[in-house]
Amino acid sequence: MVTPTLKQQPLVGKRLVCPLSLGSEQNRLLHRTVNPAPQAYGVRVPGYPPYISINMKICPKCKTQHEKQGTFCSRKCANSRTWTDEDKKKKSNSIKKTFALNGHPCQGKPGWKHDDAMKEHKRLKSLEFWDKKGRKTKEHFVIKNRIGVSKYRAKKLQATPPDANLKLIGEIYKHCPKGYEVDHIIALAEGGLHHQDNLQYLPSMENRRKNKTQNYNKDLAISWKKLMWP
Repeated sequence: MVTPTLKQQPLVGKRLVCPLSLGSEQNRLLHRTVNPAPQAYGVRVPGYPPYISINMKICPKCKTQHEKQGTFCSRKCANSRTWTDEDKKKKSNSIKKTFALNGHPCQGKPGWKHDDAMKEHKRLKSLEFWDKKGRKTKEHFVIKNRIGVSKYRAKKLQATPPDANLKLIGEIYKHCPKGYEVDHIIALAEGGLHHQDNLQYLPSMENRRKNKTQNYNKDLAISWKKLMWP
């Protein structure tokens, strides 16, 4: 009978694996006799306590053992790290050293020179561009906000029917006369729809007085169709 010899495979990843520990029960018994400390190979063998690999590291946050590449065992531990002044200084010195050896990634490339003359030139060019394109007024953002609020309320109450023309509704808000507000004839809170046929113009105070009822002076209401499509 030929006695098998103990052979050791090369590195698998970062740990040594013994082929005899992966074979039959006879190989395991032989391995246990020849080498009574299989933990040194980084292999868990029945009958022996769990091994401790020489590549195991301890997470500085949760103090658990791990074999990952980084210092921490998980992204959660890495993100919850509190940076001390010493760590910040070490990181800063490391970055400076990298730039000193390899050069700054932006150095020597064509770009904007941030001197006073170029900053003033940039400011004038920006003003010239917006003078040609046209600046948006404060009223533009007020109307945009009203359109977004009404659309959000209707979506929340599920009051936007499939045939609602949202672009037309936006134009109705934009053409609202000064001193007037876009009013839902039947309020959304009372089951009304966010539809172009359910909109009208009302003076601001009259719209406040109307609220979600139908008690208002209808002579003050203006149809958006007469204003937009005379």
